[in-house]
Amino acid sequence: MRLFSILLFTFILFGCKTSDKIEMISETPTYYSENVDYHPWYNSKIDTLEKVIYDVAYALKVPYDENNKRYSANVYTNVIRYEDKSTNNPREVYLRFLLNREAVDLTYANMILKQELEKAGGKLVEGIFFANWKNYLVGHKLTFRNRDDSFEYIIRLVYDKSPYSELEQLQEIAVILTELGNNDKIILNNIDLIKSNNLTLSFLGDGAFSDTLSSIAEANNIETMLTIPLESYPNRQSYYQLNAIKVQNPIDKQLIWQQINQLHNNINSPKGLTHYWGDFASSEADFMQQIIDYCSENNLYYIDAMTTSKSKGFELALRSQILSTWALSYNQVTSENINSYLQKNSNPVLILPFNSEKDVTQLRKIISLVDRKHFRIVNVSDLLNTDLPKIE
Repeated sequence: MRLFSILLFTFILFGCKTSDKIEMISETPTYYSENVDYHPWYNSKIDTLEKVIYDVAYALKVPYDENNKRYSANVYTNVIRYEDKSTNNPREVYLRFLLNREAVDLTYANMILKQELEKAGGKLVEGIFFANWKNYLVGHKLTFRNRDDSFEYIIRLVYDKSPYSELEQLQEIAVILTELGNNDKIILNNIDLIKSNNLTLSFLGDGAFSDTLSSIAEANNIETMLTIPLESYPNRQSYYQLNAIKVQNPIDKQLIWQQINQLHNNINSPKGLTHYWGDFASSEADFMQQIIDYCSENNLYYIDAMTTSKSKGFELALRSQILSTWALSYNQVTSENINSYLQKNSNPVLILPFNSEKDVTQLRKIISLVDRKHFRIVNVSDLLNTDLPKIE
């Protein structure tokens, strides 16, 4: 499905003129208007194509200040504008749309913007999907020129909550309960707590009850993940690490994928993948690339448990355009260091063990702490917005 989404995005960008596309666009309303007096952001100094860009921003419900009609660095509030005056023929203008992901997805915004600019005579130069730019996980970039090539507009579409703070007062955070599957009662006895707080369950692939419990989770609309064991220390044959997926020289992709598949097949409809242990393995880039490639092939998001500060997973996931974030996990989750983590990570995830009544008590404390800090817990898919762009 991920491959299909990327192909369809490319299709929309570069406009293969099939009958399906023509029909889809013909049903889309036109937002550009020649009535310039109606729009408070219009100014004689703004190029016609740029006026269309602001029309689209208005249609996509990007907030603007009606009282600010002055031409300035930010002509339109929340469309970040930078004009590179050192350039000429064309003059380069950089624009960034801060979009509300609750209201519009990137692909829809891309399609509307491309359609309206082409109607106004704009010429598409480039369209790409990008990741990990200025703390934005993903985004679309469109480059257009006006009719006489005097201006080139480099427009980035990104999700950004800042303009919508009044609409969305609670920042989102995900909580993953991990290494589940060998204690069925702890899950069954707390199913209401898990469901009411949108917690995500990450199961061991070889857990005695993983298959049954993941099926129960799905029936209760609780999101599930797969937790895999990665090698922590090379050449250590401790019993508890016998089943770890280990680094080999040379890297054996077929073996790694076979081991993950054996674990994956025991979990009902997991949406993502994370790991435990892994201090050594997760710091090996060639090894972790195979894990990331597996996520890509199986349409899974990846959560870097960061069992070591040298972990390569999150960095590689972003390079591979896999939806991902890095977590505060295990004994790192304390009230003392959670503030620092929340400031550093715009897509925060807490990973907690959940195998005893002591873990239940700890979870309740964390939920209370999250509430006091004005966060709301969502499942990982909603946090990373894995359904956007939504392709039906």
